[in-house]
Amino acid sequence: MKYVSFFLLNTLLFYSCRKDDISLEYNKLEYSFFVGGHSYGSPDNFIGGLYPPFVEKFNSLNNDTLLKMGFLTGDIVKYSTPYYWDLVDNDLEKLNCPVHFVAGNHDVTDMPLYSQRYGSIYYDFVFNGDLFIVLDGNIDGWRISDDQLLFFNSAVDKHKKSVQNIFILSHQIIFSDHFDYLYNSDNGKGDSLNYLTDIKPILEHLNQKVYLIAGDVG
Repeated sequence: MKYVSFFLLNTLLFYSCRKDDISLEYNKLEYSFFVGGHSYGSPDNFIGGLYPPFVEKFNSLNNDTLLKMGFLTGDIVKYSTPYYWDLVDNDLEKLNCPVHFVAGNHDVTDMPLYSQRYGSIYYDFVFNGDLFIVLDGNIDGWRISDDQLLFFNSAVDKHKKSVQNIFILSHQIIFSDHFDYLYNSDNGKGDSLNYLTDIKPILEHLNQKVYLIAGDVG
């Protein structure tokens, strides 16, 4: 691994989808993507839908010819009900690019509803020779374990010889026991995380640049 970079996100980050209509073809094109964390906005001034100052940036995003996709890294809604998800989907209709969801603790309080609407809570895809792995820290107290750890290992092993960069996205700061980062909430956090024992050793043997992106930063 050349190096590991940590992007800790609370509102919005531009790096350089919804999970439909995205090309996986490897074209080596110059591109960018955006990341928005805790995108429902303030817990105290919540009005539904996405954070209004974020939505105000959509025209600028639509004018970015390099922008190919975006990620909402959890706490997309404050309340997981059809009404509030409809508000989010209506806001996202204003964007021209696909947006991927990374589930936060608020988003999966109704897990069947989330899965029915948006599919798997952890998944991977390759875009333009880069590997994106979305993980879910809600399952096991911010640990990546059991079936999800097997999935992670398999995704890295499958693509490690063919991709240039690896982006690993989660809502919770799954490495927070090992690095001194603040976060908005410790909701659901277990006593001991396993980034150092189970995730980092896999990454250390890679030749690619690896980026860890977490959405719930205080």
